[in-house]
Amino acid sequence: MKIKQFLYFSLLILAVLFFACDKDNPVVPPEPEPGPDTASRYKWKTIDYLYNSLYTIYVADTNMIYVRLGVGIAYLQDSSLYHYNLYDQKFKVVSINGYDRNNFFISGYTLVNGHRFPTIKKVTNGAVSTTILDSAFADASDILVEGPNQAWICTYYNNLVFHYDNGNVTKYKLSDDDTIYTARLYKSPTNEIFAFATKVTTFLPGYHYTYKLVGDTFVNTKIGCYSPYDKECLTDFIYRCGPDLLMIHPFSKEVRYFNGTDWVHHSYCEGGGAKIGGISKDSLVAFVYPLGNIYTYNGKVWRKERTSPLILPLGLNVHSNIEAKFGNIYFAHADTESEWGKIFIGKPNK
Repeated sequence: MKIKQFLYFSLLILAVLFFACDKDNPVVPPEPEPGPDTASRYKWKTIDYLYNSLYTIYVADTNMIYVRLGVGIAYLQDSSLYHYNLYDQKFKVVSINGYDRNNFFISGYTLVNGHRFPTIKKVTNGAVSTTILDSAFADASDILVEGPNQAWICTYYNNLVFHYDNGNVTKYKLSDDDTIYTARLYKSPTNEIFAFATKVTTFLPGYHYTYKLVGDTFVNTKIGCYSPYDKECLTDFIYRCGPDLLMIHPFSKEVRYFNGTDWVHHSYCEGGGAKIGGISKDSLVAFVYPLGNIYTYNGKVWRKERTSPLILPLGLNVHSNIEAKFGNIYFAHADTESEWGKIFIGKPNK
């Protein structure tokens, strides 16, 4: 009897000591793994445009959506696509972005005798003004809009950056090395301007550059490796998502975000390589390939949309944007080989 009492009290003391040793950090059971989706986050509508290459999209309002169509512009209204005439046959469209319904920018190039002049067009209440940015052989590509008449524009070739302010243009050059290609512009929540560029070498990996505007000069603040295949390297799959900047690696499926200095791990998107858009880094939508499914991120996990469109043909148009506006999700995609295109609209599944 005494032996049983001794064992009982010994176990009791051990239990008390065990639970008391970490009283400031009690053991908390891990959260259960999230279960399968019971419903999709959005209801998806797809609009087909066979034999039309659709790229960058700009949503002015819920019933006025502009999209790059080949090397021109079209607008979607009441589920029908109409050509938007710029009355300039020499101008070829690369991208589009805007401030509101009545003020938006179109970047591209003016083609004269086989020479490309980087050009920006400003649309104000339907009136179009044209500014040739430089005489360099380049095309204006990414557009970062600051206001109704203010924007930053970069060229993919010749690593040029321009600031447009009410028709006045300030020119910057990132590097004297013209084999560096500019990929994306970004304005941080603290109003710092960044440009991201890459250099492809004979054998990968190449180089990934971060430039920051300091005074009147873009300063190279970081050099990393660039490769779409090496999971340790950075890529040019870079997307603005509200105030945040996201990057995805098509091989490793890793998503990173830019913290103002470096690219920090965010998550892994199960679907693989993708283009990403959203309200912020905590509320995202990704269009992934090779299957062409849609995934959403709720701040904790990525989940495949159960009402995601059917498997889609895919081409090279994976760098075009996804817009989160007016509570909805919008993006266009095209198979660049067959010139097949679709516009996707996701509305909250309430």
